[in-house]
Amino acid sequence: MRKMFEGFLDAMWRDDDLLRTTGGVAMNTKILVFGDVHIPFQDEDAVNLIFKFIKKVQPDVIVINGDLIDFFAISKWDKGLGEGKTVKEELEETRSFLEKLVAVSKASPIYYIFGNHEIRLEKYLIRNAKEISDLVKLEELLRLKELGIIPICTNRVENYVKIGNWYIGHFNRVSKHSAYTVKNIIADRGVNVIQAHVHRLGMHYVTFMDRTVCGIEGGCLCDINPKYVVNPNWQQGIVVIENYGHYSKSSVQLIELKDEGKKKVLYFHGDRFST
Repeated sequence: MRKMFEGFLDAMWRDDDLLRTTGGVAMNTKILVFGDVHIPFQDEDAVNLIFKFIKKVQPDVIVINGDLIDFFAISKWDKGLGEGKTVKEELEETRSFLEKLVAVSKASPIYYIFGNHEIRLEKYLIRNAKEISDLVKLEELLRLKELGIIPICTNRVENYVKIGNWYIGHFNRVSKHSAYTVKNIIADRGVNVIQAHVHRLGMHYVTFMDRTVCGIEGGCLCDINPKYVVNPNWQQGIVVIENYGHYSKSSVQLIELKDEGKKKVLYFHGDRFST
């Protein structure tokens, strides 16, 4: 059953770009995973730090793991708090983020997994303008093809991509405590996962009779003290996977973004990166 499940997932992403990574990660490959930026509610210091990190480290593959844009104006939440920007402003700011990402990075490919906030646009159109909902596509509004960014957006519930033996996605599941979400995903699916969506940092390991699997919650890059929620249990972070000759020989690092005085910092391979 597990082999059938993995074969199904491989088939979902079988195109020329994805085959460059799926099941065949190149030697000495660095893969950067980040998500939950929630433009326009991003933490500017965190974003600037990640751009500085990318420029120095130059990962070979980048995965934006969903919720890059928030689409607050078309959400179901109360707008009385005066938060957010117009849809047009959010799109322009997100496009600017992607242009800067492409400018500082030599990564190829860059994947953009659509999370529940990206899917808000399609759901809003289906509710309010179903007749033209298939004419408006976020990947076209952001001109992802022009930027050389590969959208992963085939499902209205959750999207993910398999790179090597990792399933990286914005899975439709949230549990209360750190690492509990990936614990439950592993229990259901039995594979290595990197989960966005929960805005928390966490790792969970399970050893079965024939293998050990790992689940990682990669944190967020949004403001972790927003006006619309009180004292959220959120942390900022990124994930880096390094492969050595074959995807089964990989090292994964969950990297926390910390506040040191007025600076935002992270540590990677003994190097200190700061704003």
